[in-house]
Amino acid sequence: MGNVHRVVVLALDGVYPFELGIPSRVLDAADGRYSVVTCTVDGRPVRTNADFSVTVEHGPEVLATADTLVIPPFDTSLLTREAPAHAVAALAAVRPGTRIVSICTGAFLLASAGLLDGRRATTHWALAELFRSWYPQVLLDPDVLFVDDG
Repeated sequence: MGNVHRVVVLALDGVYPFELGIPSRVLDAADGRYSVVTCTVDGRPVRTNADFSVTVEHGPEVLATADTLVIPPFDTSLLTREAPAHAVAALAAVRPGTRIVSICTGAFLLASAGLLDGRRATTHWALAELFRSWYPQVLLDPDVLFVDDG
């Protein structure tokens, strides 16, 4: 088989455990075409939105190896207009041309980092108005489940 596509999942504090596992669960079933690894911004465990934390095998050094980066959703009580500086800084390690995917509230991090400026995006419908008010430079489409913007 040809090259294996490297997917890096960035777990942030407040991550939803179910969604954190989706990329691995789905892509690991693709007959070896994908390699999925999970990391945190500092290599340390992260709190989930449940009553437990998760420990992953990798720190931010794997972000530079991603062909695709996935940002899973995190607890809405942790949303702030300006994302935590350490999370935005971690995104700087991602190579130009890397496919970037967010699930649900993960779009808030990408918008805060300026990665969605002038681009089409979506997020959870219940947070669409908040997203639009915080990030008017993003072309938000709250009526779709996903957006492919190249």
